[in-house]
Amino acid sequence: QQQQQQQQQQQQQQQQPAVVPKPQPTVVPKPQPVVVPKPQPTVSQRTTPLPTATASSALSNKIPTVDIKQQTALKFVQSG
Repeated sequence: QQQQQQQQQQQQQQQQPAVVPKPQPTVVPKPQPVVVPKPQPTVSQRTTPLPTATASSALSNKIPTVDIKQQTALKFVQSG
């Protein structure tokens, strides 16, 4: 049991640095879509900036979470 706990801690440490560089490239394209709704006041008023922000944040959140799940799944398979 102790060995398993140590392995899990190591896995978490490995996952954290892998996720850190991912949000950096995602932040770069974000200003582009943000500029698009500005010239369209009608669309921004109807949808409000909240859904656009949530959509962009959801996409950025989905990318690392999926990678983490895949990594953990692979590691569990290897450990098993």
